[in-house]
Amino acid sequence: MKINKNLLFTISLLTIVISGIVGYSYLNSDINSTSNVTINKYSCNQANLYDRLACMSVMDNVKSKYVSSSTGINFSTISSDTNGKGIYTFSSTAGDEYPIYYYRGEVDNNNVKFAGFCWKIVRTTDTGGTKILYSCELNENGYCNKSDASTQLSNKSIYNELATPAQAGYMYKLVENGTHLPNDIINNPTLFGNDIEYDNTTGLYTLKDTITTVGSWSADYENIGNAHHYTCGNSSNTCNSVKYVYYVESTYGSYITFKNGEDIESRWNLMITPQTSSIAKTAVDTWFSQNLSTYTTKLEDTVFCAELIRYKGGWAKDGNSADLTKFEARKRLVENVTYPEIKNCSANFSYTVDSSNGNGKLTYPAALITGDEILLAGLVKAVENKENYLYNTTYWWGMTPIGWSESVSFVTSTGSLGTEGYMDVSRGIRPVISLNHSQVIASGDGTQNNPYVIN
Repeated sequence: MKINKNLLFTISLLTIVISGIVGYSYLNSDINSTSNVTINKYSCNQANLYDRLACMSVMDNVKSKYVSSSTGINFSTISSDTNGKGIYTFSSTAGDEYPIYYYRGEVDNNNVKFAGFCWKIVRTTDTGGTKILYSCELNENGYCNKSDASTQLSNKSIYNELATPAQAGYMYKLVENGTHLPNDIINNPTLFGNDIEYDNTTGLYTLKDTITTVGSWSADYENIGNAHHYTCGNSSNTCNSVKYVYYVESTYGSYITFKNGEDIESRWNLMITPQTSSIAKTAVDTWFSQNLSTYTTKLEDTVFCAELIRYKGGWAKDGNSADLTKFEARKRLVENVTYPEIKNCSANFSYTVDSSNGNGKLTYPAALITGDEILLAGLVKAVENKENYLYNTTYWWGMTPIGWSESVSFVTSTGSLGTEGYMDVSRGIRPVISLNHSQVIASGDGTQNNPYVIN
């Protein structure tokens, strides 16, 4: 019998299409919450935690059950039943040795019981670890369904005491605090320079590219703010210490003092040097030392990124001191939200214990959630999102400098990404750690009443 090749091709094509449709319906099936989770019609019963999450994940740049757009998740809007709910593959890492998987939206299968506490899985790392966020103490039944108010450490903390660009860092260099210009400079003609030259022999600064104010601050401050930051405080162009005006408003100017050859670049580099622990970091370290110090062999020394700088404003020699400093993360997390950044971080701000894979400034392998991880989870600025696993009715700290000079990321009491707010306000502390790749699931399906147990 002679077989018609066209008929054979048509039958084969129909078989492929039908199989694809059936497969797609499987990919969009519900999760059966058992200890051996069934998702995508495959049994996700891997003992290794990372592999279990990999099995359950869906790509984030395509249409899927809880993502209606053909281009995938839109990170500029909140998580929802149409913009992400579940566990996803960070698509830009899909080809890596350890692709990154993350939880987003209103989920209840990311609970972990470890070291006597409950945790929420946030995401995996590029070394195959799993980042987990402090959730609560176990309740009397050994479950993780404590009240919202208990999903952070019992003691709240300010982030830092002072609102300076340096102290927005998870660690910083303690430098001179700014103060307002004295009235004799504001009310009298004064020489200001755009730059300085220092003579090592005489120990004197000389102002360069100068202007003279008229002694009326409302008329002068814009000229000073327009990149003429340096002054000896009088009509002279030489002095052994020079004032640098880093911020101006119509009623005052703020300055710091340079001497012994200092200038704005050397002072700026000092300010962003990770040296002194923030108060928030001290709170995390204290809790870790008291509760998790015997579990470090089960943790990985992953990078916690806390980038400090994008636009310096008046902290740059040619910057306008009428502008406030903005941080690198603000551009991608607030102003032009596209895709979160969770891999690339400059060495100076890659917080780790070991200097071989970061800055080596951490005492313990623990920190706080980053602004990018908050965005991944589905929170955005100024939009309420109470249907999200990060929401807990209170304010609590992240660790990413995100707003202006005094702002660090946080989660608000209505479930949004906080970007504007002073660092000396007390908010909740929720430590983040990362389980290493070798950790296996002893039992559980990740739900609150049956969390993944990691021994």
